Amino acid sequence: TSVGAREHVVCSDGAREGIYAIVPLDINDRVELAPPAPVGAREVIREFDNDQDLLSDKEELIYGSNPMVMDTDQDGYSDGQEVLNLYSPARGTSMNLVQDRQFGWWKNIDYNYAILIPQINTPVVLDSARDIILKASDTEAILVSVQDNPDNKSIGDWLKQLSPEIDLFGFDQFNTRFNQFSALGKKDGSTYYVQIPGNPYIYIFSYTAKEKYSYLTTFRAIVESIKKIEDTN
Repeated sequence: TSVGAREHVVCSDGAREGIYAIVPLDINDRVELAPPAPVGAREVIREFDNDQDLLSDKEELIYGSNPMVMDTDQDGYSDGQEVLNLYSPARGTSMNLVQDRQFGWWKNIDYNYAILIPQINTPVVLDSARDIILKASDTEAILVSVQDNPDNKSIGDWLKQLSPEIDLFGFDQFNTRFNQFSALGKKDGSTYYVQIPGNPYIYIFSYTAKEKYSYLTTFRAIVESIKKIEDTN
């Protein structure tokens, strides 16, 4: 089923087969979260991370890792480092998140991308296939939005055209780990922009929270995982 429809199979590879996101007409009223804050508008405060491994104590529950141990599987890499590189921090040295049945690909057919997400997050499609929400909790959510880039401008030039006053010094430039796509991210980890060669869009990932941010490393891992659908098995 196309993502643009009211029903969509959430994930492939067996993680959540048969689960559907059915979007009510009043979805914007039901998601009790403010839209992502403007650049520089508020401070991002991380949730508590007892072992200082870049995974908050709440985040460790997603992966089955030990919130009291920096390197749960004792392979020489901190739990957070493993997640950022799309490896499981608790299921052995060779298990990546693609192989972990706690995760699966979610595909947006209309805009030719797929992202790897935890099975606890069922994406909700908003009024258009351009926009989806992943609710991390009642007070935290991730919005993925697709915006047109018909002239294939770089992310920086696209942002400058959209908002000439924007200060790009507040962003870090990097390439995504899976496919080396060009990306730009706010230094506080709350917003990322990704460009996929051959797709005339900019993919925007925004994380919003009413209080503390519990899933910043998982959020970054989702961004790192983005692929074209034809590249996804």
